[in-house]
Amino acid sequence: MERMKWIAKWLLSWAVYVVVFSVSGMLFPVSEAIMAKVGTADAKFMMLALAVVTLCESLLLNYVVSSARVTGLRLMGALLVLTWGIQTFMTQIETLVFIKAFPDLDTVGVLRIMLSSFLVYLAAIPFIMLIQGKWKGTLSNPASTSPVAAAPALKSRWYFWLPVISIAYVVLYFSFGLFPISFPETKAYYGAWIASLSSISPWTLGGIQIVRGLLWTLCILPLFFILEGSKEKKMVTAAVVMGVFTAFQLMYPNGLMPPIVRFGHFVELFSEMMIFGALVGALVIPEDPYISRPVFVR
Repeated sequence: MERMKWIAKWLLSWAVYVVVFSVSGMLFPVSEAIMAKVGTADAKFMMLALAVVTLCESLLLNYVVSSARVTGLRLMGALLVLTWGIQTFMTQIETLVFIKAFPDLDTVGVLRIMLSSFLVYLAAIPFIMLIQGKWKGTLSNPASTSPVAAAPALKSRWYFWLPVISIAYVVLYFSFGLFPISFPETKAYYGAWIASLSSISPWTLGGIQIVRGLLWTLCILPLFFILEGSKEKKMVTAAVVMGVFTAFQLMYPNGLMPPIVRFGHFVELFSEMMIFGALVGALVIPEDPYISRPVFVR
């Protein structure tokens, strides 16, 4: 019975998610010039992509909300950072930095993307919280008052790990970035832009990614404060949240990137960000003192 109840809540959340995304698409349509570049073979997957992306994101959000140890506005604020902050703000920051790589997109277009995405999550998250009974200011899960839930979310000196995390992100960024560039179509697509990068110092490019590594870290930290459970559970959830909310949007056919370019970036981002999310969790989350571990005696 409980399982059926959870499935019903999730399906209702998914339906809300689809409606909100569809309304957003009508209110903030992609320009005709960009849509005209979507191939016929690619366009037929639009509805399938909408179903898959909203299905996975709603399932992930329902899991996080149902496992949260906070409610109300605190939970909503954290979820906005974990969704819009990771999926849109952080990815579009890079788009703005490298805007010349997308000749069909300008600053106003990027800001429209950011606004439409923000409104989607601003509308969808409260519905999911209501469905899961987490909108009210009182906790619906009595276990949330247990000692395990009261365990510290971060190590006392977690910030000492920030330089390591930033450098690790730079290494992951440039290492996994080699995969999409391995496709001839991607090289041709970014050819003129890559040539223009020769005038930019490698130190500048590295510095930009160090800053982005810090910002990515700040975006995933709220998860460790709101989520109940062990360090391992939080690490896995952080990995999945980072992977899904950065890469899955690339499933949507669009006129900005050919299908093979989107596929390359999908594999790149999903792999890179899952590793990064787990790494951040491993470095900044303390071992839970309330979880008993085996003791080996000689």
